[in-house]
Amino acid sequence: MTLYTDSLNPVVADEAHEISKPVAIVIIINAIVITLGAFSSVEMFASKWLTWIDIACEVFFIVEIIARIKKFTWKAFFENNWNKFDFIIVLVSTPVLLTPFYPMGRFNVILMLRLARLIRIFKLLYFIPHRERLITGIGRALNASIGVFLGLMFILAIISVGATYLFGEASPEYFGDPITSAYTIFQVFTMDGWPAVPDMLIKKTDGYGWILLVRGFFIFTVVIGGILGLSMLNAVFVDQLVSDQTENLEARLHRMEQMLQALKDDKTQELQTGPVLDKVHTSTSEGADSQPPLKDPEPEWE
Repeated sequence: MTLYTDSLNPVVADEAHEISKPVAIVIIINAIVITLGAFSSVEMFASKWLTWIDIACEVFFIVEIIARIKKFTWKAFFENNWNKFDFIIVLVSTPVLLTPFYPMGRFNVILMLRLARLIRIFKLLYFIPHRERLITGIGRALNASIGVFLGLMFILAIISVGATYLFGEASPEYFGDPITSAYTIFQVFTMDGWPAVPDMLIKKTDGYGWILLVRGFFIFTVVIGGILGLSMLNAVFVDQLVSDQTENLEARLHRMEQMLQALKDDKTQELQTGPVLDKVHTSTSEGADSQPPLKDPEPEWE
């Protein structure tokens, strides 16, 4: 079978990155095994079984990739970005095969590489209806949100530095340096229990001016970062995520407007040409009535 002529066959390229249900099942099993391995209570009595199941999953992934490369050739396989992603994940996690021979601690580098295979769960997106539209929409939304996100980060940096100068001495555990302050201010941006922070600062000093400063600062922070900043970021993201549906609707409305305009033009033309046709028809009828009737020819006598 010839997979290529001058260019890659799109059908073959599409088949080269399809994921089968058995592969999806193994991905789910592998994710469950890695998740169970994170529980110390489970690892105590099932560590050996989890390790061998994990290794079996890794061997399956290696064999599956080799089989696909052999079937579709290297060019067809690596034509798709999902396959590149899958190949890198499997390649990075191959040191896990050494687990039975080299015991690893919980924070060993090789054990951390095992977690990389959790990213393979994203391949289950193949079973989601309209996945291409979803992925395209997310990419478009991320691109459109970059400007708003950078602006929000700029505001976060300015407010964090200001908070460090204002509240660093009063509460070093929350505002000891700009990085710590940025984490605290971002929590305020999310408006998740944000009143606890200013209340804690107010208890540090009883001065009325201090209370006004703290409350005014955090009200400003919530309005700028939480109500306006994150809301704008969310609005832009959602708008771009569903913009393809909006574009389709606008295109359909435009076609309907064109059809209505065409019907209107036809009706207008019909109304304009109607009297002329009636006049021509009347003239033709009158001319036919004014002509003398034809006489029957006289018979010829021999």
